[in-house]
Amino acid sequence: MDSSIYIFDAGSTKTDLLIFSNKQTLNRTLCGYNPNRDDTLFSKDLKELSIPKQAQIFFYGSGVGSSINRQKVHDLFPLHSINIESDLLGAARSTLFHQKGIVCILGTGGVVAFYDGNKILNKKGGYGYLIDDIGGGLELGKLIVSNWLDQNYNENTNNQIKAYFNWSQENFTSEFYKNKDLHLLSNICKIIPDLTQTDSVLKQSIIEYFKFFFNRHVLPLSIKYNESTINLVGSIAHYFYPLIKESVQEMNLKINVPLKQPIQNLLKFHLLEK
Repeated sequence: MDSSIYIFDAGSTKTDLLIFSNKQTLNRTLCGYNPNRDDTLFSKDLKELSIPKQAQIFFYGSGVGSSINRQKVHDLFPLHSINIESDLLGAARSTLFHQKGIVCILGTGGVVAFYDGNKILNKKGGYGYLIDDIGGGLELGKLIVSNWLDQNYNENTNNQIKAYFNWSQENFTSEFYKNKDLHLLSNICKIIPDLTQTDSVLKQSIIEYFKFFFNRHVLPLSIKYNESTINLVGSIAHYFYPLIKESVQEMNLKINVPLKQPIQNLLKFHLLEK
């Protein structure tokens, strides 16, 4: 009997895959997937994997809360038995295992939840880019670009952002709306942490952004469940950790070192559960 384990951590930008077989691990990156959006590439990536029929499959992703969307994920694996859970539960399991606590995903989007050690009890935010993804890279990217277009940054920051987009401030709006590449907005966050060291306006705007996220979504859960330690998962949490810590200095919160990718810890979780 095949004893391999396939763990998918699916986000809108990319999907991390960990394959565990014969006590060896293999990591791969696939196209992003969210059942709320039309899939054009993820299913193609899946077909190229040739997953053994008896493999254990654990799929963590956003947008899988409804029965309709869970069925969409099931349909991607017609020959396999599959365990489908939310990316929030995956983040909680990877940081807390079976301990209770608060976990935040700060990736392309942002969401926070209280975990009782087995299941998610309460969630705030994470309603997608059209409603509320505050805390994540897309909303932060929009804030950064808006300030850039308003010419609020110093010359170096201005030039770095211009070079990243390869569009001038004068042409940016018209060019962007022709393409509507949301990943272009969220990915700008990769060049920002270094620039905050020499641009006080940029730094302060990001601190205020995270203050807003913690005040709006995190503090209510912290107060309700009497939990002051916050666990973070995701690329934005990883890259902006120093500024996140600075943003909560007056909130009596302890921010644990972020876990950039939860998938390795998810393997540990599932191996312990066997």
